[in-house]
Amino acid sequence: FDLDYFMPRYKTVANLIIAYFYVQEIVKLTVGIHLPSVIPALPIAIQEDAQAYIQSSIESERSSGFFKEPAVFAQFLLPLLCYELLAKAKNNWKYIAFLGITLLWSRAGNAMIGLLAVAVCYLFYVIRFQKGAKKFGIIIFGAVFAIGCLAIFMKTDGGQKIKERADSIGMEDTIDKGYAGSTFLRIYQGLFIFEEYPRIYKLIGNDHDTYITNKALSSPILSKFYKQKDFVIYFNTLYAVLIYTGYIGLILLILFFRDAWKGNTYCGKSILIVLISLFFISSNFFTQIMTFYLLPTLGMKEINNKIKRI
Repeated sequence: FDLDYFMPRYKTVANLIIAYFYVQEIVKLTVGIHLPSVIPALPIAIQEDAQAYIQSSIESERSSGFFKEPAVFAQFLLPLLCYELLAKAKNNWKYIAFLGITLLWSRAGNAMIGLLAVAVCYLFYVIRFQKGAKKFGIIIFGAVFAIGCLAIFMKTDGGQKIKERADSIGMEDTIDKGYAGSTFLRIYQGLFIFEEYPRIYKLIGNDHDTYITNKALSSPILSKFYKQKDFVIYFNTLYAVLIYTGYIGLILLILFFRDAWKGNTYCGKSILIVLISLFFISSNFFTQIMTFYLLPTLGMKEINNKIKRI
């Protein structure tokens, strides 16, 4: 994998998508119209009716560039942030701040979790590789800057909406209400279905849609939420792995990640950490996004191993 070829082109595409993201935001704020996130002329692979989806995109409150939803927009940008922050010999702090603000402004839960994971990785990077007063200066400045930005953002409408979404994922309160939002179902739905699996399928998994649907509707908890609507097969990545491939599949995935981690660069390891953190809130099981994270990660490991052999 040619990392030197891939990363500049990835950055160029990312900048174009970010530019359109801000065009969407500016047009929405000034004219009150939300430009579609999917270009109608392009052949798009989406499960919904294309025209209906484009209409819902126009009515959406959040922009996402050319992507289907803000979560995917955030997932696409996070590896670039890791690379700019942890792989460059000289950091472009203006561009790093620009990426961070863009991710924050996307108001996506994936962006918040991803930014937190990147911040933790960078904190350990500073502790490990920086020395003396510079180390403490970076930590103090970074902490004050992050807390200040978060405090300002949480006072905006976008921040309040994220707080409302976070408040809606409490398990006990949601079960008591008998109504669950998409965030709650994405995080917990897989758990309730996997609990209904017999031992053999917990071991090897079962990927038949009909079987999964029947198990969802037989769940005492999920059956409350799907009385008035059809069941939607959608899980976070962790439970997608367990439901489709069982404990055996999860063990194989862990072994693969362990191999990708061993001998990798700090940036490569950080991209892996971000990907794993997203597993708990998004569905990336054998998707393009999962591949998109693994390619530069494995590319960095390959380069690092070549350097060690020299």
